[in-house]
Amino acid sequence: MPSGDPATQLGSGFTDFVVNSIAQKSLWAGGLLHVNVGYQSNGNTLTGAIGIRTPGKIVSEGLSITTDVTPDLNLGADINGAQIRTAHSHDRQLQLTLGGTYAVSRKASLVFSTFTGWYDSPRWGVLAGMTLTP
Repeated sequence: MPSGDPATQLGSGFTDFVVNSIAQKSLWAGGLLHVNVGYQSNGNTLTGAIGIRTPGKIVSEGLSITTDVTPDLNLGADINGAQIRTAHSHDRQLQLTLGGTYAVSRKASLVFSTFTGWYDSPRWGVLAGMTLTP
């Protein structure tokens, strides 16, 4: 059932129906390739003021590769995109991300990345964070 209230930016008011497939292939010791393909036949990825703004059919795809540089350092790159039912540049997104994780202990890692985008994606950005496992 549709939920939220678009007037107060608590969701889009649409019910999402999405099918997604993910495949993974080992390329070498510590190297992985991931392929993602998705199709959204109804709904909207908009939450508040972010996301693709056109409800309906959306095709999404992604390709990423990661490798263990050392036992503590993992680096990767991915490219992800989405296309709505039209061919307008404001109805598609494409983003390239480069980043990685660095294990500072058995239970904590630093996470870092930088990205650039085209069409209706952010032009650039830097992300940093930490993972903690209790």
